[in-house]
Amino acid sequence: MFELHSNLEVQRYCEAPATHPDQVRAYIASLREQYRANGIGRWLVSLKSTGEALGWAGLKVERNVNGRASFVDLGYRILPAYWNKGYMTEAARALVQYGFERVGCERICGYVVKGHEASAKVLQKAGLRFVEDFWYTDEEQDEWYEITKEQYFTAKM
Repeated sequence: MFELHSNLEVQRYCEAPATHPDQVRAYIASLREQYRANGIGRWLVSLKSTGEALGWAGLKVERNVNGRASFVDLGYRILPAYWNKGYMTEAARALVQYGFERVGCERICGYVVKGHEASAKVLQKAGLRFVEDFWYTDEEQDEWYEITKEQYFTAKM
C-alpha cells in the first residue's frame, strides 16, 4: 500500500503522496472504521494467478462532496505498471453489481479529476454516466458520474 500511496504518478490525481508508512497505516485504519460503520469499504485488488497486489477498489460512504451530504462512492487506485489492462474496469463492474444486488444501494457515484480520461473510462465502462463538472477545491475541477439502481437493472435486461 505504501508503494501505491507514495507513487507520484498515481497520486497526481489524488491527495498528496504518502511520505511515511504511518500515513498509509492511518489511511487503512480509517478504511477499516468506514467498513465497520457502514458495511462497505475499499478492498485489495490482486492478480488472480499470483495474488500480487495491484491496488485497491471499493464502495464507501463519502460526505459533503459536490453538494451531496452523503453518497456511495466507487473509488479505486492501481499501480502504473497495471494501468490500461482492464483490471480496474473488472473490479468497478463487480463493485457496481455488488452495490446494487447485494448491498441494496439506491445510487452509486464516482468523481475524477477533469481530464483524467483513463479513470473516467473505468466509471463509464462500469455503467456510470457523466452528470456534471464541479469544483472539488478552488484549484481542482472534477467530473461527477453516477448510476441509479433503476438504470442498473434496466441495463441488465
